[in-house]
Amino acid sequence: MNSLTTLDGVKDLIALAAYSARPDLIVVPRVESPRDIELVAATLDTDGYTPDIWALIESPRAFDTLPVIMRAPRLGGVVFGSADYAASVRCGLGWDALHYARSALINAASAANIPVVDAPTWELDDPGILRRDAERAKELGFYGKGCVHPRHVQVINDVFTPTTEEIAQARALVAAADASGGTVTTVNGQMRGTPFFDTARALIAEADRTA
Repeated sequence: MNSLTTLDGVKDLIALAAYSARPDLIVVPRVESPRDIELVAATLDTDGYTPDIWALIESPRAFDTLPVIMRAPRLGGVVFGSADYAASVRCGLGWDALHYARSALINAASAANIPVVDAPTWELDDPGILRRDAERAKELGFYGKGCVHPRHVQVINDVFTPTTEEIAQARALVAAADASGGTVTTVNGQMRGTPFFDTARALIAEADRTA
């Protein structure tokens, strides 16, 4: 759908409300206020239909009000809109140029316990670039990554799905935590404590959920 600040966006929302098919998830573009999410929810939440509503964060104004947007009751998740954001601030689309925006979005979403998905990689024909971008996004804290072509799906899924080795390491870390009573301990010559235990448990839970 188009931005709700445009006539086309309003028409899209009305058409969606009247549409017989009801998608499970709606991504609202150019969200700059919790009112955008509230308007979509108020229009669509009828007859027991309560779709998951996500916000596309892609403008400086949105970043300026992130904590307020994240408190929208019906907000299910957020997606970084790199192209529009870069155009607005007149910066490049490279990782360094957008590192601050990505970090700010992850921090705000994490504070609200809301999942956050990275922008797509615009390079279509180089899976190496896609994999590098996906690995960076995962390391930074994104839950997943958008894609602009079906050929991107497999690489993104490969990167964001915990590997057998990662799961085994996480289980070993949780076992060490249990053995130490949750106190600081050493695992393979490295000091580990509560933050590492929590990360390992979250990875195991994710692996079990997607198995």
